[in-house]
Amino acid sequence: MGRALIVSAGASSNEYISARLAELGYPRPLIVPSGAEARRRMLESDFELIVVNAPLPDEFGHELCAAAVEKTDAGVMLLAKAAAADQLLGSMSDEGVLLLSKPFSNTLFLQAIHMAAASNHRLLRLRQENARMQEKIAQVRLVSRAKCCLIEREGMTEADAHRLIEKRAMDTRRDRAEIERASLIRQEFTANVSHELKTPLHAISGYAELLESGLARPEDVKPFAGKIRTESGRMTKLVEDIIDLTRLDAGGEDYVFESCDLLRIAENAVDSLETEASGADVTLSLKGVSAPMQGVPQLLHSIVYNLCDNAIKYNRPGGRVDITVTPDAGAVVLTVSDTGVGIPKDSQSRIFERFYRVDKSRSKAVGGTGLGLSIVKHAALIQKADVRVESEPGEGSTFTVTFPEK
Repeated sequence: MGRALIVSAGASSNEYISARLAELGYPRPLIVPSGAEARRRMLESDFELIVVNAPLPDEFGHELCAAAVEKTDAGVMLLAKAAAADQLLGSMSDEGVLLLSKPFSNTLFLQAIHMAAASNHRLLRLRQENARMQEKIAQVRLVSRAKCCLIEREGMTEADAHRLIEKRAMDTRRDRAEIERASLIRQEFTANVSHELKTPLHAISGYAELLESGLARPEDVKPFAGKIRTESGRMTKLVEDIIDLTRLDAGGEDYVFESCDLLRIAENAVDSLETEASGADVTLSLKGVSAPMQGVPQLLHSIVYNLCDNAIKYNRPGGRVDITVTPDAGAVVLTVSDTGVGIPKDSQSRIFERFYRVDKSRSKAVGGTGLGLSIVKHAALIQKADVRVESEPGEGSTFTVTFPEK
């Protein structure tokens, strides 16, 4: 239920009306003693139901009811003694005010409140429907004017003008949907970035406070400093990934395509990950032949690096990551296969989303930012490459990226 307004100067009447309204789901109605106060409140708040108990100290009450109908969407009820009610019945009915003659029974009063509330709901629906109809009429008029202009100024037939207008309307709706979707993605990304940055910052702040306060034991100083360094590195990597994604979101205008060899780029990426792989007891193996292509070297390096980095992080001790680069019928194919934990089927369609993690606890433990595969996806789009994944939980994953040679 919405809010209710009682306009009444009698304490006993106020108590009675409030109790009956509470029975119908209006728990705390606003009570004011005068028409002037009621008018001010109607300007400040929206009410679903307004009950006026006549007479009021500054006016009888029927004028207030008429004003309430005109200026609000509330159901309006006037309570008046029999003599006055007989005189006002016609005018109040014309205004849309429900008039109830005093004295009345509880049953009658409750039924009257139901009727006033129902009247309010019907009125709201009618107004909403009227607004929709007015909007449709305005659209039809606009289309008619546009069609006339195209026929008169461009010499189009009516059918051609109609098709053109429909096409542009569809384009506008599609553009609006894309803008709304992009806005939602930006909002979610901002919220996720804020959350992801706060986590290492809180850890750094906590350990720093312990060290600064002198509460840390001498033997704890080195481990705490190590944790601060680890969290600082995690935050640095997160910021770097965010910067990379921001550039990729710009659409690739700043990137320059040039002749390059994907095998040489893969060799450099694998070399830079050898230390990480060794620390995780994972073997890296690169095979392939020279694969000349047109591409952006830094994006190709980022694709190989992030796929291999992901394969190392989600592998198992003694596991392997096999990378192959092969030319294939006018394309260059990169595959990265691992013997890791694998990806459940219901998560495979989401792994390229920003900050999506299949196993959040493991991602945190291995220092993942949740952005690596999203970077792969966006970098591949700029390269006009196709990315596919095949995976079985417990058996590992294979990512295949197919690049056009030119």
